[in-house]
Amino acid sequence: MTDELLRQLADIRGDGNILPLPTMTVEKRVLRGANMAVITVQPADSPPVRYKGRIWIRTGPRRDTASKQDERILNEKRRYRDLPFDLRPVSFASLSDLSPPLFESEFLTAALAPDVLEANQRSYEERLSSSRMIESTDRPVPRFLVALL
Repeated sequence: MTDELLRQLADIRGDGNILPLPTMTVEKRVLRGANMAVITVQPADSPPVRYKGRIWIRTGPRRDTASKQDERILNEKRRYRDLPFDLRPVSFASLSDLSPPLFESEFLTAALAPDVLEANQRSYEERLSSSRMIESTDRPVPRFLVALL
């Protein structure tokens, strides 16, 4: 196992055959006295990934090129993850950073009709979640949108 071999393996990342560029590490390991090259590739955040201009998928134990439908589904996954800036979570914020009176009196009254608000039996967290101010009731992390209010 030479440094040259490790460099060649690492160069796979940037040779232009895989797009978008993968996140990967190449390292030398010893397993039971034998030298090995270990390549760790992280899953892509923005599918589909193309190799030599083709999108490859796995169907059970076999691999194949993606159909138009497969490619459409992969593109939808990418769009789902590519949230606009204001809908991304603010990891260092919590619900205690928000102002319930401001949200209830300013935002909700402007966004919803009075009769809808009156019939609404949701909790504060559920209202925040349904208006996309937090990620979810299970993970109540505020989004940048609410920080802009």
